[in-house]
Amino acid sequence: MSNDRGQFNIPNLPRGAKVAIKAGHPQYAQEAISEVSVGESNLRITMDPGVFVNGNALSRDGKTPVTGASILFRSTQPPHDTVIATTDYQGAFMVRLKPGEYLYQAAGIGRLSPGWERLDITAAREVPPLRLTVAATGVVHGVVRDAVSGAPIQGARLEIESNGSKAALLRTGPTGAFRATIAEGESLIRLESAPGYLPPTDPATRFHVAGGAEMELPGMWLRPIPTYMLYVLDEDGDTPRPGAVITLLRPRQFGWRVADAMGLVEIRVANLPEDRRIIGMVEDPREPLGALFALHLDDVQGARVQLLRLGSVRGRVVNARGRGLEGLLVGGIFPGELIDHDLLLWQRLTEKDGHFSWDAIVPGAPQRCVAIASDNTSTESMILNPAPGEAQDVGNVVLRDGKSASSLAGKPLRWRDLPQVGGPPVDRRASENRPAMVVYCDEEQAEIVLEGLGVMSDILGNPNLQIALVINGHFAPQETPIPVFNGVPPNAATTFLLDASGRAVLETIGLPPLIALRKLHSETMP
Repeated sequence: MSNDRGQFNIPNLPRGAKVAIKAGHPQYAQEAISEVSVGESNLRITMDPGVFVNGNALSRDGKTPVTGASILFRSTQPPHDTVIATTDYQGAFMVRLKPGEYLYQAAGIGRLSPGWERLDITAAREVPPLRLTVAATGVVHGVVRDAVSGAPIQGARLEIESNGSKAALLRTGPTGAFRATIAEGESLIRLESAPGYLPPTDPATRFHVAGGAEMELPGMWLRPIPTYMLYVLDEDGDTPRPGAVITLLRPRQFGWRVADAMGLVEIRVANLPEDRRIIGMVEDPREPLGALFALHLDDVQGARVQLLRLGSVRGRVVNARGRGLEGLLVGGIFPGELIDHDLLLWQRLTEKDGHFSWDAIVPGAPQRCVAIASDNTSTESMILNPAPGEAQDVGNVVLRDGKSASSLAGKPLRWRDLPQVGGPPVDRRASENRPAMVVYCDEEQAEIVLEGLGVMSDILGNPNLQIALVINGHFAPQETPIPVFNGVPPNAATTFLLDASGRAVLETIGLPPLIALRKLHSETMP
């Protein structure tokens, strides 16, 4: 407890550790501070008076006050701090909360209010008294299984609603089982998804559980997402094209797949997009040929895609005054679709004076160029659809109030100066005067990206091209042929192609097109 000068001391904490501290006072809102080093002596906690919130917890019939119930207020914003108030002998409670969005619920021994309610608190508006109905609890459990093999499914996501409010969010364990304690009465359980499985055809089930009872739900079943077969054909539409490289755009995956000697590629995904279409791009590693494809559930027996000579697009992003905007994200999207980073067919940053180009445009697939600013304001160009081998200029793409951002186009990226944390040591002298591809990612994606880069390096088979990964966070790979460094990306791009002088020639997101790697240097491709 703090003294009359607000000073406090917390003894018996583990030396060298980091702790979280919560400070509470009847006249102030609770304040939480995380990542505090034990031994710190100059810590300041500033308390906010907050907004006064009060209410009552009553029995289900609304007549009997519920004494000693815990009223939980959980912030919906990170770090999702929880404030707890306790009801008195009249079922009343009071608390002060900082402005924000909360979920709240009453809980006690063998009692719950049916679901989490939402509460928005602003400093300018008084909060009306809250009324919570508390009921006895029951237990519901069940198992989710594979509809083909009968095996249990781990990681399936389920949501339970009681009285129209979210009561529980569950994930199945290794045995496919789930279990939840909820308020008595009628509820609805919804099986939402599981990695590697199709969405359920009938996802929701209503059930009624009595107070103090335990209920087993009927078995729930999911069908696995099938393996899709894609045959890649040459320009003549008949000859298989072995060695063609496939990149998945929706769902977006980092890495390549390669067609076998018959031009066949097997495609597996963990999750399907909402429209259940898989969209990807095929590129030939030797010539400027490519194609877009879309796979549906009925394509599991084998779809065909024909390679065409790639076209290109160029243009310039400008503001209302005609001034070029550097460092903005520009990409391609199908006409009529919402402008969303996850839906872009290709993307890169604009260069000096707002200029951009992309040399891997598939003919016969109409699209628009879109420019997106850091505040997510956006604009579109006219529809472009170049003929095979044609270069199309979309002119100025006007983002009226756009502002330039950071770009390294034509400038050096000093990735070798970063601390190396894994992979073979980089010999600075031997690595000079060689082109490079440097990829940045967060620690959460590090393993997937590192695996994808290893496959990519094997496919390219080009020792002259340096490939490096820079991780923003803590990650120490065990063994990898890819040099790994620690650092933060210099701008909004994640992948940088550097010429032999170390200057950036392309700033993009994800993997660059093969044609860009060929143009990077005369020796970047065999």
